[in-house]
Amino acid sequence: MLAELNFWFHVFVHRYENLQDDFEKMKSLLKKGYRFVFVVDTVANSTTNDSNYKVSSSVKTKEGYDLILKNKNYYDEDTQTQFLTSIYELYDGTMLLQ
Repeated sequence: MLAELNFWFHVFVHRYENLQDDFEKMKSLLKKGYRFVFVVDTVANSTTNDSNYKVSSSVKTKEGYDLILKNKNYYDEDTQTQFLTSIYELYDGTMLLQ
């Protein structure tokens, strides 16, 4: 028998108020020594699809470069999956280095 068992739950959350109670109920079903791992899924907060990458965050490095994180959202209606792709860009002023 496996020493450790992982449980994967897809929890479809419709009301945030019940999330803590639901989590506690699921956790109470777990046997001692086992690990509870879960994924939260919701379509209530799906975002619109982006045609271009949008700046999410940026920071100035100690070398004076600009490190920029850009994100792009895509929601697949068929699978009800929200995708968030990200890229990092490194700039020296207006020149893209990487």
